[in-house]
Amino acid sequence: MTMTETDRLLKVFRVDNSIDGLQGRLRAAERFLAEQERQLAAITDQHKTNQNELRKTKAAAANAEGEAKRLETHITELREKMNSAASNKEYQAYLAEIANYKTQQDEQESVALELMNRVEVLTAEGNELTKARDEREGVRTVALKQRDERAAEIADRLDELKKERETIAAEVPEHTLSHYLRVRSQLGDEAMAPVEVVDVKRHEFVCGTSMLAVPIEIVSGLLSHGRVTMDPQSGCILYLSDEARKAMEPATKR
Repeated sequence: MTMTETDRLLKVFRVDNSIDGLQGRLRAAERFLAEQERQLAAITDQHKTNQNELRKTKAAAANAEGEAKRLETHITELREKMNSAASNKEYQAYLAEIANYKTQQDEQESVALELMNRVEVLTAEGNELTKARDEREGVRTVALKQRDERAAEIADRLDELKKERETIAAEVPEHTLSHYLRVRSQLGDEAMAPVEVVDVKRHEFVCGTSMLAVPIEIVSGLLSHGRVTMDPQSGCILYLSDEARKAMEPATKR
């Protein structure tokens, strides 16, 4: 049987589906890898923010502790001076000054305590983030290996299919191939659909994609000349399978 334009296009369509099937497996592995990298990047950013705050908090706590110790030293010096005060008035002045510094010291010690509590919280959070980052890096490593293995698995077969497609696509008129590519960009692996025979005698046929009725005129045209024909409902390109052709043959030819 002479191959029609639709027959040649169908060969391209089927190879395209095979190519998409192989590449789909690779794309799934790539999506999984990308998700692991996204999560790893988010955890890394959180860990970086945590460590920056931890450093600042430790520095602030050290400053508060240092200030409290400086005030303690000053208080000790004032107490020594108070013991040798020349008068009660001078004694009371030292006492008031000590009380003022003691208030400041208490405030600094309170600030230091709050900051050290915050340091403990940040340290615990940092440890959890480090653990989560290490675990995610492990998953990312596995995902990367799987992606590379998947790419290697399909490489040879993909090259074969692409070469095969070049050969059979060269047999399809350029305008037909361009039209097919436009349809495929919209419908993907449903760009072409078989005409399914419901009842030959009653001239009942449906599109294998939309499952809506296909006029007998379209089916007859496919059967006689095989030119590229669109399903008016789904917009896909119709073709007749070998089974459909056989079902439509006169009983004497079967």
